[in-house]
Amino acid sequence: SIETPVGELSGGNQQKVLIGREMSAAPAVLMVDEPTKGVDIGARAEIYQRLRALAEQGMAIIVCCSDGIELEGLCDRVLIFARGRIVRELRGSEITDASITEANLTAKVSRAEGTGAREGGERWRRLLRSDHFPALVLAALTAIILVGTELVSSYFLTPLNIANMLIFLAIVVFAAAGQMATILVGRIDLSVGALAGFMVVLASFTMKSGTPLPAVIGGGVLVLLCGMLYGLFQGILIAELGLPAIIVTLASFIGLQGLSLALRPKAAGEIDDALSDLTEFPILGVPAGMALALVLIAVIEILLYRSALGRRMRAVGSSPLAGARLGLGGQRHLVQAFVICGLLTGIGGLLLAGEIGMGSATVGADYTIISLTAVVLGGASITGGRASALCTLMGAALIQATSSAAAFFNQNSSWHYTVLGAVTLIAATFFSVVRRTRLAE
Repeated sequence: SIETPVGELSGGNQQKVLIGREMSAAPAVLMVDEPTKGVDIGARAEIYQRLRALAEQGMAIIVCCSDGIELEGLCDRVLIFARGRIVRELRGSEITDASITEANLTAKVSRAEGTGAREGGERWRRLLRSDHFPALVLAALTAIILVGTELVSSYFLTPLNIANMLIFLAIVVFAAAGQMATILVGRIDLSVGALAGFMVVLASFTMKSGTPLPAVIGGGVLVLLCGMLYGLFQGILIAELGLPAIIVTLASFIGLQGLSLALRPKAAGEIDDALSDLTEFPILGVPAGMALALVLIAVIEILLYRSALGRRMRAVGSSPLAGARLGLGGQRHLVQAFVICGLLTGIGGLLLAGEIGMGSATVGADYTIISLTAVVLGGASITGGRASALCTLMGAALIQATSSAAAFFNQNSSWHYTVLGAVTLIAATFFSVVRRTRLAE
């Protein structure tokens, strides 16, 4: 009956339900992949009839199928692909199972003809429009700033100053990675900076100077747990209650700053040196905090492009409606994104606490703007669905290089923010134009 749960139906009937659901939505374009695989002969004939009827009514229908006979009987036009390229197009009476099989067997020859210079140009265009192209641009800009500052002052790229820059870069990377998680699902977290500062204040209570090492570790775990719980709280308000993310996180920013001031009206509460010793401990010449940030970036990048979770989060951010139709659980992924943001911001806050050395309610607020800037510089789509951890890392590197260079030039923060604002606007405009060009093609 109509009340029977779909999960209790046979595989063929489940497939008919799915196809029927999409047909009933009357889309302008319907894409079906192996639509009759696993169904009986009667259902197959009905699916054919329904697809043809919709096509005659003006709906564009794309069928992906490995059965040449099915394509011969169903399609008005057949494109044969090999290695991502169209190697042959068949129309009308040309569409036969034999022609489709022949095109498949000779695909290598067809692809090889006249592809030399064209493939080179296509590779360049793909690179220009890829998710990772911003990393190359940002790396070049960062190198220019570092080398230029070193030419002005030979003290800039000393081992000590490089280590300091890497430690503060790690803080930016964790904050930006957390922000990227929320942007990926089409939201934004304005409370990142305030949460990082609140983590510093909490650490001044849970990781006091002179505390035994096990207690210091336990205090750090407690701080991270608080960050995750706060992210969960925000995620539930946004996903379950439907409150706008910008309102929730703006209120969080104000509330967390107020709470930090209530706990630490003045800078106080010395934090145990074990935290800074741990984050600054060299691993292959790189501070442990930065080494952890690099591992994080590698893991996130792999998850984004090689895992089901990454694909689902990108899909939810790209089109919540399409994600809901596919049963991706958009609300669940929203909550997960804010929990991840809370955890990563908590780690960044602990690194910041180690460098500050005491509880202060005034630190951390700038990391909201900094994290957003790093993600935007990395070419992420602010409306969701598109981001790269590697590009976010390079965006953070450019920010930190600019900040460190400003200090060596004895410039105040206004110079630093002016440069970053100009670079961010130019980068966002450039990446947007490139992507619109790709969509137009």
